[in-house]
Amino acid sequence: MTITPEPLLKQPAFTPTRKMRVVNADVGGTWFENTYPGAACDIPSHSYIFPFEGNPDWSKFYVDQKEIQAYIKRTAEKYDLGKHVQLNTTIRETVWDEGSAKWSIKLEQAGELKEDEPDIKGLHDFKGKLLHSARWDNSYQWEGKKAAVIGNGASGIQLVATMQPKVEKLVNYIRQPTWISVNFLGDKTPEGVNFTYSEEQKRTWREDPNANYLYRKDLEQSLNGFFFAMCLDHPAQAIFQGYYKDRMHASLVNAPDLEKRILPSFKAGCRRITPGDGYLEALHEPNCRDCWDPIERITEKGIKTAAGEEEFDLIICATGFDSSWLPQWKLVENLPNYGMINGPNPAISHGSVLQQMSWTGDYLLRWIMRMNRHDIRTLAVKKEAVEDYNQYAQEFLKLTVWLGECRTLYKNGRSVGKVTGLYPGSLVHYQRALEEVGGEHFDMTWRSRNRFRCLGNGTVETDKDGAGDLAPYFSKYSPFSN
Repeated sequence: MTITPEPLLKQPAFTPTRKMRVVNADVGGTWFENTYPGAACDIPSHSYIFPFEGNPDWSKFYVDQKEIQAYIKRTAEKYDLGKHVQLNTTIRETVWDEGSAKWSIKLEQAGELKEDEPDIKGLHDFKGKLLHSARWDNSYQWEGKKAAVIGNGASGIQLVATMQPKVEKLVNYIRQPTWISVNFLGDKTPEGVNFTYSEEQKRTWREDPNANYLYRKDLEQSLNGFFFAMCLDHPAQAIFQGYYKDRMHASLVNAPDLEKRILPSFKAGCRRITPGDGYLEALHEPNCRDCWDPIERITEKGIKTAAGEEEFDLIICATGFDSSWLPQWKLVENLPNYGMINGPNPAISHGSVLQQMSWTGDYLLRWIMRMNRHDIRTLAVKKEAVEDYNQYAQEFLKLTVWLGECRTLYKNGRSVGKVTGLYPGSLVHYQRALEEVGGEHFDMTWRSRNRFRCLGNGTVETDKDGAGDLAPYFSKYSPFSN
């Protein structure tokens, strides 16, 4: 059968053929949602930045939610990102249309969002104030109240430490022990705790970007060293474990019974290491205690366990987000033209998630640009590539503390099972893995019968029909330019 060649395209080579729009939930993400007392970043502020937008004016070594949210909004406004973001929008359905090679997306504006409440009997029978750490009511006056905090993850630890001095009574309901660490890079602070930067320091970093770069570089070097403490056979793991155990013991020297309850048997790092200035100290103050009895139900007046019922004015669910939730919108098996910033095994165990996410975003953008320039119709990862990568990831993760027996987000809230929440390697390893797009791992189709039709009319945009720069490759730094 004779196939009639398609006519040449009239535009220059690699001219983009489609426009794209980004739909987002809200500017700020977790820092928009989490406004509970004590909400703050637990890694150094100068590491928690967008790689393209430094901030020499961070007020403290670890900054709070309000300052981070303001930084994110300021950055979004500076780069005029508002026109690319659709706020207060929930995706209700996504259906792939093979004929047009496009996703049909149904959106609901100002719709109800996924709730992350814990599955506890009678939760909404409580007649007092019920709050979730991710949906805090800042109009509520909690000082002087009898409060319960359910959970001892990052938000629970910050809440207990912040609220204990200001409430009448506080009970922290705990399901499993956890490692309470010193602050990440506490050795970079004067006394191992948070501190305020001086105006002189901030002025130096504003006027001398290289000084700020060197300071941030030193922090990054130290943060990335934490990865080796997560590897079972690395000497750093034993040192790391011993150091944290000694620090917890020092904080609980006057509370030996509490130390026995809260000190884990699993390796440090199996569950996310959580810095907690003041948390352990708060638990053995007269107005605060820990409770390990499983919650049977929530009553109208408080919380009932096997030990009895205790009354509260306020119950706070510091139970994190529902990691078992699956999207309720319709998806198809092979997911063509579908990319995610945080898919399976996405996160780095050390350092700033913003750096890792920026590389993921850059990787996706390189594919988007390639699809546009090369007129690619569909792109889908090969099934065998997924299987091979998953096999590699799980084999590597067996060599880490993350596979230990502890209930963790890393294993979708389970105590045992596959690690799906962490990347199998270091931060630099992640960067290197994404340096190339890896086209050999994808199935592609083109919008034209001839995949090279994107080469167009034999010219490029800079030619401008002979009136443009006809030697863009020629540089004054060329060895032949003298």
